Parts: sequence; C-alpha cells; structure tokens
Amino acid sequence: KPRQCGTARDVDGGTSAYCAWAYPFRSAESQGAYAAVLRELAACSEPEGQEGAGSAVNHPDSYELRVFRLGGQTVSLALKDKSGLNETYIFVRVEAAED
Repeated sequence: KPRQCGTARDVDGGTSAYCAWAYPFRSAESQGAYAAVLRELAACSEPEGQEGAGSAVNHPDSYELRVFRLGGQTVSLALKDKSGLNETYIFVRVEAAED
C-alpha cells in the first residue's frame, strides 16, 4: 500500500500523479520492489533516461531516477535512500502527455 499518493503541479503548469512507498533504510524489500517495478516498466515502454542525484533532489543519501515513455505519458521511477529518516523511498510519477 502506498504511503502517499496525490497530484502535483509541474513547473511547466501541467499536472502529474504520483505515489510513494516507504521501506526500511536500504532494505532488501525496497531493492526488490524497485527492481520489480523497473522490470515491468522496461518491458512495456521506451526508456528516456537515467539520472543520479542533482541539486534539485531533497537531500537523499543516494538517488536513482529512470524515465520512460508509455502511451504518450512520461513515467518516472525513483529510488531514494534517506538515512536521516532511516527509510528508503520508491516514487512513481506519471506526467500527462504534452499537447
């Protein structure tokens, strides 16, 4: 069950839907869940890119982002380790197709 889901306004004025799941910090469960979602997205979409931590990231200890195109939408999958919270997060965000 996701810890949090909602919608967010993008910097370009569009909206995106997201869900976040919290796991114990760097747990095997978090790694397995991330790998499973990554496999599913890779099997049914086109990869757009992969990124590491950047200045816009909210202070994780580590950060991995994969971006896919799926049915005209952009789907982002992120894995963030946050030792200060003793948690690892998986985020999935879906951005609507551009007009």
